[in-house]
Amino acid sequence: MIEPLLTLTLPVPPSMNHIWRHVGGKVLLSKAARDYRKAVKAHVTGLLLVLRWKPLEGRLAVKAILYPKTAAPRDCDNVFKGIGDALTASGVWLDDAQIDCLMIERKPADKFNPRVIVEIREYPSCPF
Repeated sequence: MIEPLLTLTLPVPPSMNHIWRHVGGKVLLSKAARDYRKAVKAHVTGLLLVLRWKPLEGRLAVKAILYPKTAAPRDCDNVFKGIGDALTASGVWLDDAQIDCLMIERKPADKFNPRVIVEIREYPSCPF
């Protein structure tokens, strides 16, 4: 298996159902989504500075391992949009459109340490 270029442990994002809001005929990023982006940026900025990181430019494969806070039903496919946009805004990659292979794995709930572990790899083929 191809080793990750970067592995990050991030907070669990808001669901897609909580990312966008309709306000006065406009569609805007919700406060929850804006707060999530700020939290991710604060979390990864120091690491990226230490690594002298430049945003990834090539095709990517990403695995997200979700440890939700509760065992309540949650669609796995609603998890990644917030993560992808937050990592774009944080400068991990140029755009989440670079992702050609995406895997989301849900693990048992962890009410004391909910998180998402994100593994980013180069994409020659889907390594998962």
